[in-house]
Amino acid sequence: MDASNFNRIQLSPKAIAWLEQHLNVHRVIMLLCLACFFIAWNRGLALLYGLFSFLLSLLIISYIMPYLQLRSLSVVRSQASRLQSGEYGEIQYRVISRSKHHQVELIDHLPTENNASFVSSARTGLVTLMTLQFNRRGCYKGEAIQACSAYPFGIYRVSRLIPLDSQELIVYPKVVELSGFPFPTDSKYANSGESPLTESGEEGECISLREYRRGDPLKKVHWASSARLNRLLIRENERLKRPHLLIILNCDTSFQVGSDQHASFEVAIVLAASLVQKSMNIGVDCRIIADADPRIDVSLSPNCGSFDHLLDALARISTNRSDYTASVNNALKNAPESTLVATFRLDDQTPIGMPEGVLHIDFVMDKKSFSSPATLAKQHRLPTVGHRKPFLIFPTTRLEQLFDAY
Repeated sequence: MDASNFNRIQLSPKAIAWLEQHLNVHRVIMLLCLACFFIAWNRGLALLYGLFSFLLSLLIISYIMPYLQLRSLSVVRSQASRLQSGEYGEIQYRVISRSKHHQVELIDHLPTENNASFVSSARTGLVTLMTLQFNRRGCYKGEAIQACSAYPFGIYRVSRLIPLDSQELIVYPKVVELSGFPFPTDSKYANSGESPLTESGEEGECISLREYRRGDPLKKVHWASSARLNRLLIRENERLKRPHLLIILNCDTSFQVGSDQHASFEVAIVLAASLVQKSMNIGVDCRIIADADPRIDVSLSPNCGSFDHLLDALARISTNRSDYTASVNNALKNAPESTLVATFRLDDQTPIGMPEGVLHIDFVMDKKSFSSPATLAKQHRLPTVGHRKPFLIFPTTRLEQLFDAY
């Protein structure tokens, strides 16, 4: 066979896959060891007996030593910094072993861009700090970590799960900086957070009443109504009425379309957290309700500073079977002071009606694009209907620019 014909010989993909699966270094050495033994036994060559002994010793050490490296090994994992989806955070690992170990690779399977993988080679108490970027929010607590060793020659690799003593890793949802806010504002109210939502009534005229809140001046108490209803009520001027934003998350299992961080429920959580941050920045009172597991009902004022306790709650929730329409109606009943209400639904679901005078921020998820991310859906705007302003959202929508026109 000439060289040109030899170059044309190609192995089939099945043959290549079989060789990759079954042909490795320690099996090649094993075959050489057997060949040396039989040739030496048949021919009586002492040199081949020596080579056989060397290869056999190499194999025995390569098989036994990795198991000894992973014996009596455990890891303690702790959260070293704030973890948030889409951002880098630090996790600390402390390796505990009765004796010195060499070249042990530890792999922690977390929802990050790459698994947390590092090589430990020291006595007990080694502390390693890993900087990782998490893909999605959640609460993670593992019971084991994968340990691998091919010490000392790298011929045979052993992998096993070892005990992991870990505190809960809380990964907050991603928060984006919204460029606008979906309700009409006036520059003269920008600092106070007040907005002329309606034009009826003169300044100082009592248009509506609300429950007394700590810090309200007593001069605004409507004493006649308070005495009649046996609770303190505050007069409010509708023209200078301070906006109250109510966000009602859709936690029904039917709303969960898609997978991982690109699912409709995950995008809704990011949008809700970002809307809370934006409302606090511009001085708008905010309340968020989610009939999830566990349930969330958190009120935030512009001067409360951090809202990490809300992000912690959002990191833990999951969908359940619930009636979203009933959840919205109950939330409106429990928060009658709300002037802005944000809801979430799929585009094949009917919009939920709002009380008169309430501005409705209707976030609509395009079901087809979330269920099939590869589908190139045509992005378009939905028309405003009365006080309801719908925002159509796709997996590729840049949430930062969602309210650019407002």
